[in-house]
Amino acid sequence: MTELDLAAIAQVGARVAREAGANLVDNRRKLEAAVSNTAFDVKVEGDLQTEMRVAKALVAETGLAVFGEEAGWHGADPEAPPARHWIIDPLDGTMNFSRRVPFCGVSMAIVDDGLPVFGIVYDFDRDELFMGGKSLGLSINGVPAQASTVSDPPAAILVTGFPAAFTRGEDSFTAFGRFMAPWRKVRMLGSASVMLAYAAVGRVDVYIEHNGRFWDVAGGLALMLAGGGEVRVSSTDLDVPITTMAGPAGFQWPEAAYMGADPASYRRLVW
Repeated sequence: MTELDLAAIAQVGARVAREAGANLVDNRRKLEAAVSNTAFDVKVEGDLQTEMRVAKALVAETGLAVFGEEAGWHGADPEAPPARHWIIDPLDGTMNFSRRVPFCGVSMAIVDDGLPVFGIVYDFDRDELFMGGKSLGLSINGVPAQASTVSDPPAAILVTGFPAAFTRGEDSFTAFGRFMAPWRKVRMLGSASVMLAYAAVGRVDVYIEHNGRFWDVAGGLALMLAGGGEVRVSSTDLDVPITTMAGPAGFQWPEAAYMGADPASYRRLVW
């Protein structure tokens, strides 16, 4: 497989992400309209429209296929997808967007055999573009950044959440209470990609979320690796819910973070 020119691709990705974000801001009244609702989630006009816009541009300008949360594969045969491709979550934090809570973003990643090697998360409400990749380092609007150096939970700020697939029940919430106990502070902000971007640049220390999906986190995981952090995932399969753990290099992960799973079953992502 040929080497990617990530520096050139980064310029394309940054422009596409900014254009998508600007469209979401400029046309918010139309794009925040709900097209479907479930008990714990919402889809709005902006989800699919943004995916089609971003996927079309990325396929045309980079030659790489795209997997999107809303419509699946673009520019590839779903029965024989390529090992190297984009993964996008066109509007991560849809519930926030639909209620005008300014914490959501456009998330994009390039993955090679399940390993994120480049990522962008664009927080369009704050005009902050987080970008990082293998050999590129990590930046916010072009300013270099890096992950926290906190080493243990009592000193760490954790960001987490309840994805739509989270099982609501007494046992689940009891286990979740044990999971939250070791940390200095816990924040639940409603966008996996932007929370991961905050962890990657050291605004918070650790991101952990159970029962999410790989497209929610792929862009942010590339940022965390670019910022010198550490990443562990239960899977990079697009078809199953996953657990994601990301924090400073050498972080002392508490047993409660695994919510009863075998730590040995997690894959550590490294470049």
